[in-house]
Amino acid sequence: RAAAYGGLSRCRGKAGVADVLDVLKRDVPELRNVAAQLVADLPGAHATLVFAGGLSSLPPATKALVIDALVERGQGAAVPALLAALADQNASVRCAALRGLARLGGTSAVLPLARAAAAATADSAGAEQRLARTALRRLAAPGVDQVMELFVSEEPGPVRAELIRALGPRQAKH
Repeated sequence: RAAAYGGLSRCRGKAGVADVLDVLKRDVPELRNVAAQLVADLPGAHATLVFAGGLSSLPPATKALVIDALVERGQGAAVPALLAALADQNASVRCAALRGLARLGGTSAVLPLARAAAAATADSAGAEQRLARTALRRLAAPGVDQVMELFVSEEPGPVRAELIRALGPRQAKH
């Protein structure tokens, strides 16, 4: 059943994208992993926009899988959805978004990542803070260092401290 579903979704083009999103929303356990793999595999910018746009309506466990698949697609169009997922109530979703922003994020991710690093709580056992700090160090888009430097002069203490922490290793690489 899962193999047939995957093949059918690939053949249906844009309709297949909508079908995959529908299955993800219904959280059909036997199709969840196949559908998440299709998120990564179905071609086109349209698919990225549809899956990213539908992310907030998915169950938490499915959201984390879809975030990983969106990151595998490697398209920056997913970044706004990843930034929004930083506010999710589920820690696994937030962690997936932080990992994704480390790979896809650019200048728009600098401040949200610095705030996430500064606001990490004991509830997350430090995992979110480590992921946010790692993402800040790994952002590779042009202009990231300049944006960090700008925010160092504008942001309050804890956020400023995270930006300075991230800038040190980044500037050592240049």
